[in-house]
Amino acid sequence: MSAFAKTNRDFGPCGQRIPARSVSARKADLIDLDQERSKRRPSSAFSASPALGPAVRIYRPARSVMQAGRARTKKWVLEFEPRYATEIEPLMGWTSSRDTLQQVKLTFPSKERAVAFAERQGWPYTVIEPHEPKIRPKSYADNFRWQHPPATPTGEKGQARGR
Repeated sequence: MSAFAKTNRDFGPCGQRIPARSVSARKADLIDLDQERSKRRPSSAFSASPALGPAVRIYRPARSVMQAGRARTKKWVLEFEPRYATEIEPLMGWTSSRDTLQQVKLTFPSKERAVAFAERQGWPYTVIEPHEPKIRPKSYADNFRWQHPPATPTGEKGQARGR
């Protein structure tokens, strides 16, 4: 063991001093930590059983509100439901999660293929049907159509000025 390791083993990763403890107390803490982790961890993320497998959501994404186009709205998306709550990381204050499946998004050309994939994997799924907007027929000429002038405060319509 180097001299640097001997002198710095009593300091944590952020430079704070760690109080001296016996080896048996450290082992007991590690055993408690392992037991706590085994309680929180699911048996398998990709289990074939529907009761243990991750729940998935199948949907067709809505169009962007910033654009009028319909790009990226034709394919269906399969994404995993969150299994763990998000946590605030104590050192930096960032929001984090232990659930790495939230980062996975699979795309399919049709709803039927996405459902078949989820069933083949044994994952319980929820299909969210897309909301189809009502398209009202419009004519460009309607922008220039003559409309009655608005009513005046006295209730008279379109009275000529200067009479």
